[in-house]
Amino acid sequence: GALAGIPGLAGVAAAAAPAGPVLPDGMKAEIDAFCMKFALDDRLKGRLSSAMAGRQGSFKEDMKSLTETAETARNPPGLISVKIREMEEGTFAAVKPASGGFSGGFSDRADGGDRPD
Repeated sequence: GALAGIPGLAGVAAAAAPAGPVLPDGMKAEIDAFCMKFALDDRLKGRLSSAMAGRQGSFKEDMKSLTETAETARNPPGLISVKIREMEEGTFAAVKPASGGFSGGFSDRADGGDRPD
């Protein structure tokens, strides 16, 4: 693999490969960094990797949402576990940033007084 030329890392990559789904290197690296940042254990990391393997199309948004969620959690591993279960059940929805340009959509008719009936 790509790590074969780096002394000491060739065996690590080979040993880790069978443990979880095959993810593109960029996704794997982002999940690894996320798990280190929020002190997720190997079991949670495996569950997260498996869940994200089926969500490659929304990976960036999902990871951004998980990061924002975990940063505000009292117990990040516990909350991430719940979010992974939501992914497994198909009920997880990435949280969109509040500044999505949606706020002005209804302001012109807020009072309802200028609409002819």
